[in-house]
Amino acid sequence: GARGTGSGRSIAGFDLLGGLNACAEHLVRHGGHRAAAGCEILASEVDAFRAAFEAHAAATLRPEDLVAFERVDAVIAGDELGLALAEELDRLAPFGIANPGVSLLVPAARFADLRTMGEGKHARFSVRSGGVRAGAVAFGVSKVDCETPQDATFSLELNEYNGSVEPRLVLRGARAPAPAPITIVGEPDSHLAAVLEELGRPVEDLGAPPTQLASQDGDGAAARLRDAPVDGAGARPDAPETHGAGARADAPLGGAGGTPIRDRRGGGIAGTIASLVACGAPVLVVAADALLRARHLAPILGGFELCSHDALERDPTLARPDAHVVLLDPPAGPLRAHGAMTHLAWGPAELDLAAHVHACHYDLRAPLATTYRALRDAGGAHGEQLEALLRGDGETPRPARLAGRLIRVLAELELVGLGADGASLTVPDARRTTLERSAAFRAYHQRYEDGRRWLSAQTARAA
Repeated sequence: GARGTGSGRSIAGFDLLGGLNACAEHLVRHGGHRAAAGCEILASEVDAFRAAFEAHAAATLRPEDLVAFERVDAVIAGDELGLALAEELDRLAPFGIANPGVSLLVPAARFADLRTMGEGKHARFSVRSGGVRAGAVAFGVSKVDCETPQDATFSLELNEYNGSVEPRLVLRGARAPAPAPITIVGEPDSHLAAVLEELGRPVEDLGAPPTQLASQDGDGAAARLRDAPVDGAGARPDAPETHGAGARADAPLGGAGGTPIRDRRGGGIAGTIASLVACGAPVLVVAADALLRARHLAPILGGFELCSHDALERDPTLARPDAHVVLLDPPAGPLRAHGAMTHLAWGPAELDLAAHVHACHYDLRAPLATTYRALRDAGGAHGEQLEALLRGDGETPRPARLAGRLIRVLAELELVGLGADGASLTVPDARRTTLERSAAFRAYHQRYEDGRRWLSAQTARAA
């Protein structure tokens, strides 16, 4: 017809009623407020109104006003998406403009079990975070990304159906993770320098990690943790239920020097780390192998420092006094707390990886043979050639300190000779020997056996 009506909703950065007021000469009538408004217009005025309204918007809006964002109230892990939290959030209702619904961010979540509902207009799926699954729905869409990790925001509500009440996630938004960088600390700047450093360590320091032998507070954190086994879900059987996103009601266990220890094993690594980063305090993540873990974590998490247990053992100052220290992988020895608070985050997969890395670093029989043959076949090596031989030709380069252990044992057995410049190796004529003749090999092997027992499933669960 000759005239029509329209309505609109606006974004936070644009006053919609103000825009209509600026173009009132082209409208029959209009009204509303800055977030929502309506109008009546003659068909003959539509083009003029469009030009005037776009000109007003262009003069009013800034580029940052047009960047979509999702407000996040809390960053949480999968084990916190339960009935208790849903009931707590329900007590904050009713929700509206002045009391918006709570938005929970589940970082690096995995979606699965997708199926449609409501004649294909909506989606039902499951969300996996830290080994925990939760049911979710998405209204107005029939598909979600089940292939790649997603930083996803949800409402958590109580869903009543057939006489039962259960927690239900309602998807608000999701995107592929775009994390800040990870800063690796404690790794040597020079491969050969780190090799030489290992050669110069006193033999009595090679066996047990001195900074993890015992806590400084009597019984210590390790003893208390041994009295608090972890069940399959990652929570202590006698622990009170979770209260609120990202917090536990149980008192933290005390660590060395009074540092509290928070047991988050099995709760969700991504949620645990991301929630700490979001708080703004420095975060140090400690792993069995920092370089390997950086490759695992960089696509989904960031904004923290990362080091290995070995690096933290050598330099405890890597954990600043005000830092949250997250033990991503278990240490191959008794626990020592660091920083302002230490968070235990590992699960079965991390335990397996820690045991594998420990064996690679201290079970030296096979790599000693491989390294010796490579040096013998090359007739010795110098400079860059030596560094290349020590790094190895595998997909993952051999760590410098592992290479130092290998050269130290071979040198003690007089199977290689180290040049005065520290950058060359010679290989004398071979002679029969036994690895146990090397004091360093005996110390490394003892450390391997001690760590292997410590990283067994039963011991790690009790730790």
